[in-house]
Amino acid sequence: MALDTIVGFDWPNDPCDVLNEINHLRTDPVGFADTYLVPMLDKFSPYTYSGQDMFLYDSEFGGILTHEGSAAVQECIDALKDPELPPMDPLVYSDELGSAA
Repeated sequence: MALDTIVGFDWPNDPCDVLNEINHLRTDPVGFADTYLVPMLDKFSPYTYSGQDMFLYDSEFGGILTHEGSAAVQECIDALKDPELPPMDPLVYSDELGSAA
C-alpha cells in the first residue's frame, strides 16, 4: 500500500500541514506508526545491487534501494510503540519564526 492510498493521508503542501504531521507524531506516536509505518513493511523485497545485498522499497512513486530494509522501519515502529514513550505536547506555529525561515 502506497502512502497516498492510506485513508486520511495527504502529502503536506504548506508549513502548517507539515506541522500537523509532526504534531500527529508527537501526540499520538502509536497512531502515527500504525497509519504510516506499519503499511510500509510489506513493500520491501530483497535485491542485489553491484554484488551487495540490499532491499528495494517499492511504491507508486518509484523504488528506493536501502541497506537496512524493513528492519529500520520495524525499529522505528518498536520505538514509537514503546509503552515508556509518553505522548508529547504539540508544537505551535510561530509567525515570527516562519517569516525568518
